[in-house]
Amino acid sequence: MLNDLQNAASGWRRVAEILTASPELPESHSSRRELPPGPVAVRLDGVVHAYPGGEPVLHDVSLELRAGSKTAIVGETGSGKSTIGKLLTRLMDPTAGRVLL
Repeated sequence: MLNDLQNAASGWRRVAEILTASPELPESHSSRRELPPGPVAVRLDGVVHAYPGGEPVLHDVSLELRAGSKTAIVGETGSGKSTIGKLLTRLMDPTAGRVLL
């Protein structure tokens, strides 16, 4: 039971860190637009991403997610699944390429 409690406390601390984190992304207010109501298509166009001080972890990724569709991204640990999720939600910006709505 102690092990489960320690795991739960550790997980909660991580969630609390994420909920209180401040975005470190540049904001371009001049390009900000209102989104249309309902589902929106998303496209990754030649996306490259490297974490600070590291080598690129995504190389020239292009994909289209149609509005209202369901898509699964699967792969081995370290293959970039979470990085793609962070790029789609703009928790990070790509090093090169574009994420388009």
